[in-house]
This record gives sequence, C-alpha cells and structure tokens, in this order.
Amino acid sequence: LCIFDTEKHTEPMKEIILIGSFLETIELAEASRTKIIGIIEKENVEKKTHFEGIPILGTDEDLPDGDRLKKIPLVLAPDPPAARQKLFEKYSQMGFQFSNLIHPGAYISPSARLGTGLVISDRVYISSRVTLEDFVKINVGATFMHDVSVGAYTTVAPDALLLGNVSIGKSCYVGANSTFLPQVKIGDGCLIGACANVTKSFPERCTLA
Repeated sequence: LCIFDTEKHTEPMKEIILIGSFLETIELAEASRTKIIGIIEKENVEKKTHFEGIPILGTDEDLPDGDRLKKIPLVLAPDPPAARQKLFEKYSQMGFQFSNLIHPGAYISPSARLGTGLVISDRVYISSRVTLEDFVKINVGATFMHDVSVGAYTTVAPDALLLGNVSIGKSCYVGANSTFLPQVKIGDGCLIGACANVTKSFPERCTLA
C-alpha cells in the first residue's frame, strides 16, 4: 500500500544550478525539495566530474553548453559578499537568471519584502516588514525583528540578532552571535566580528569587534 501525501507533494521539485560546491548549500537544497542539476566551479584543477554525486558542469571560465543552461536559474553559494557580487555581474551579463533558496524551517513574515538570489538557512526568523535586498545570505538561527533592512550581498552568520529598525548596508559581513540594538544603522561594506554588541550606528567600511 502506497500512501501519497498530496499536501506536501502538490508542486514539482524546483531545479537550479549551484555556483560553488558547498555541501551545506547542497543539503539546504535537498531540505527545500530543490534539485541541483549541476555545479559550476571556480576552477576544476583535479578535473572532477561530480561532487557529492552531482555533475560538475564546468568552471566560471569554461562552461560548455552555456546557452542551454540559461533556462535554469542559478544559486550563488559562496559566503564572501564580494564573491557573490562578482558572480552576479558575470552571470547576469551572460543572460542567466537567479533563484532564492529558502529552508522550510525558516519563518518569514507575510509582510517581509524579499529580493532575488537569497539563501536562507534553517531556523532563521524574519519578522514583520523586514526588507532583504538581492543576494543576501543568512545562516542558521539568525533573527531579524520588525522593520529591519539588509542591503544586497550582505552575509549574516549563525545566530546573529538584529533588533527592531536596524539597518545593515550592502556587502557587509555580520559575524556569528552578534547583537544589534534597535535603531542602529550600519553603512556599506562593514565587517562585524563574532559576538559583537553593536549599540550605535557606524558609517561605511568599518570593522566592529
């Protein structure tokens, strides 16, 4: 006897191409019922054909059948904000589209505004009227309270806490277990160290620890 759960399987699995062979992102895709049809590497010195059973389609500089693959959206796996921005610029010029990858264990308020190319891990909490711009990457357990805004390409490490009305600029790196008090504003390109308690605003390109 085969019992089919129609509530969980009413939609077909989404297909993506992954930029970067990161096992955490592969497992996130599996949890999200997303099929990775192939991986594009930065380079393939060892001439591998597969990673974790997934075909390696080519490298950033050598991508056979690129025109055929443009029908499938990309997900950008690297953590560094600058790397994701560079990859977006490269592949968008080639005509590729991009997809969000969101773990089903994340909570996202209906009033949140989400960009494209997001990667959101398990146990992330996104409260009301939060704005996430394009290609933000959020790791496990991060919390965003009401009216938080996060700029494009920013990476948020595990268990960071952003309280109400916090604003984080573009291309920032927010360290693990860091805490931002309400109303704090952080400029573009800032690096926030792990366990930092951010109690006031800072301009762009600061390092906070």
